Amino acid sequence: LREIVDGRSACEQMTGKRVLSFAYPFGDHDALSVSAVREAGFEFACTTRAGCVAPEADVLRLPRLYVGDWSGDEFLRKIEDHLS
Repeated sequence: LREIVDGRSACEQMTGKRVLSFAYPFGDHDALSVSAVREAGFEFACTTRAGCVAPEADVLRLPRLYVGDWSGDEFLRKIEDHLS
């Protein structure tokens, strides 16, 4: 917990902005790390699990979409594929 809180404080000092989100290093997370992120006060956190965010998603275990070196049209198709 101390490392998470200290990292957040350092980012806030550097940017002058409140840090609301957390990304699990290498996507690694378990119940203990999710609990620590919650206790540290983050509003949401991202994993490296592929997927779209659904309304019922756990805000401290959000999936992501891989974004490659795509054109705008290609990116739109990829999103549409995930939503269908």
